Amino acid sequence: MDYEGVREYEKLKKQMKPDFLDMVPWYSGTSADLFKTVFELLVSATVFVGRFDMRTMQAAMRRFTMQINKPSLRTLKSDSVHTLPHGDLLLIGGDLTYSNPPAFTYERRLFVPFEYALQPPPWYKVEQIAVNKSELPKRWWIFGLDLALHGDIAVYQFKFFSELVKEKVQEDDCVNILTHEPTWLTDWYWNDVTAKNVTHLISDYLKGRCKLRMARDLHHYMRHSHVKSDGSVHVHHLLVNGCGGAFLHPTHVFSKFKKLNGVSYECKAAYPSFEDSSRIALGNILKFRKKNWQFDFIGGIIYFVLVSSMFPHCQLNHILQHDSFSGHLRSFFGTV
Repeated sequence: MDYEGVREYEKLKKQMKPDFLDMVPWYSGTSADLFKTVFELLVSATVFVGRFDMRTMQAAMRRFTMQINKPSLRTLKSDSVHTLPHGDLLLIGGDLTYSNPPAFTYERRLFVPFEYALQPPPWYKVEQIAVNKSELPKRWWIFGLDLALHGDIAVYQFKFFSELVKEKVQEDDCVNILTHEPTWLTDWYWNDVTAKNVTHLISDYLKGRCKLRMARDLHHYMRHSHVKSDGSVHVHHLLVNGCGGAFLHPTHVFSKFKKLNGVSYECKAAYPSFEDSSRIALGNILKFRKKNWQFDFIGGIIYFVLVSSMFPHCQLNHILQHDSFSGHLRSFFGTV
């Protein structure tokens, strides 16, 4: 290989090697981002009443972004292979509490993964790259609702979207509603009722035109579809798509979710499956501690410092009255 060929090879290899930041070790107890996040959230909540909109994304989007550039995806279901075509539209939802957004981190964790995944091949010329912009076809709409402050849309949001429905959305149009939190699952789990304005917008204004509600926040995939009946259906499909690279949330705890606003639903797909989720949760009792042993060590020291000042008030002098170490241990565990 000649000198020019070697240079081109090294240049190409450098382009193909991602320069990502490591995932943030939230649970290790050694992450500066963890302490910085806690501090800034406290400042946001106490000083600015939660009105900081601070967010960043995890570097683990690499696998996701690499899939975007493929012309198709092949999936295995029930021993049969399904080929999914390349999508024409990408919707990205952020989270609410990753409040460490300096420019360097924001660029590395959000833009760089897409740049690596979507960079053109070496033979592609700049003038061949074109950007196509188009509206959603066939009268589809996407409503992105912000529930961050109160778990519901504010009055001004409700006014905007309700007037939009009255003036622009036609009777045979289809609407997708995007929120950061899947309230249909969290309300069922906590036996609570939230996002009343969202429900009012869907039930009394869209009136069956909401074909899909999509959310993240729970880091798994779960899709429910309504069970056909003679009654009215306000939302046809419920989708949680929170597999953006962060830690995994269980799905088996939502396995008994069946109804929303009087409409019956059935789970069509879940990742991980209910069985796998339950198995992972049981194994997580030991694996989580093994992975984040630093948190036990650091947390133990902090706890000892906090409670040591109370020892003189606990009448523990009898523990040290034995002559042998084994006697100290027996007295200690007997006291515990």
